[in-house]
Amino acid sequence: AAKIADGAAAADTAAPTEHVIGIDLGTTFSCVAVWRNGEPEVLANDLGARTTPSWVAFTDTAGERLVGEGAKNQAARNTSRTLFNIKRIIGRQFSECHEDTRRMPFEIKERKAGKPVICVTSGEGEKA
Repeated sequence: AAKIADGAAAADTAAPTEHVIGIDLGTTFSCVAVWRNGEPEVLANDLGARTTPSWVAFTDTAGERLVGEGAKNQAARNTSRTLFNIKRIIGRQFSECHEDTRRMPFEIKERKAGKPVICVTSGEGEKA
């Protein structure tokens, strides 16, 4: 089996009916690519763009989540339930990301082992 860090090796050994997918989760933008016909192809989102803002919003409607441009466009009306810059706190201790979390308009609490957790209220109630 190929190492995950060596995406090209994994793609080169994939069977003709298999696809290797790569996800770039960026702080501000994200994208998805698939290895096809010996080369990577960056996939377009529902708006035709090859990158998507790394934003997610929760609404009053149960089960509804907005992602990318849709989430970003409604952020001013829904500040406490629109998440962005989350990558800045992933894998860090709550105490290490205090400066970043002070500027975020959504609620971030300290949980088990000092890790940060984001609390959001949606149409389905509070989620952490």
